[in-house]
Amino acid sequence: ADDCLDCPRGQYQSESGQPSCTTCPAGTHSADTGSSECEVCKSGGYCQVEDGSMVRQACPAGSYNPETKSTSIGSCLLCPAGTSGSDIEATTNATCVPCRAGSFASGEGKQACQFCPQGYHQSEAGA
Repeated sequence: ADDCLDCPRGQYQSESGQPSCTTCPAGTHSADTGSSECEVCKSGGYCQVEDGSMVRQACPAGSYNPETKSTSIGSCLLCPAGTSGSDIEATTNATCVPCRAGSFASGEGKQACQFCPQGYHQSEAGA
């Protein structure tokens, strides 16, 4: 194997004596070089093709994905308005925390709630 090259991340080769590697199928990836198989894309992220290889990406803060085998960032569901989510790679909407009284999150997918400015107030939680 001294003159043989590792398959790059996101590609695999399950048979010996092959001239090239194969891109992992949609919804799967290989995290390491030299893989002989691909693994299912876990919840909390998605797998997409980058430079010819299937690579796993984490859902950003303010979103979550409970599903496996996801293939696009559109699989990351946004935290609803009035909540914020600071965790990356979240797998459940339980990470979307209602804003405290005195703060708000207008719109979906917020990473943090904003405090009401001087001269304003918000008495309800989850605004």
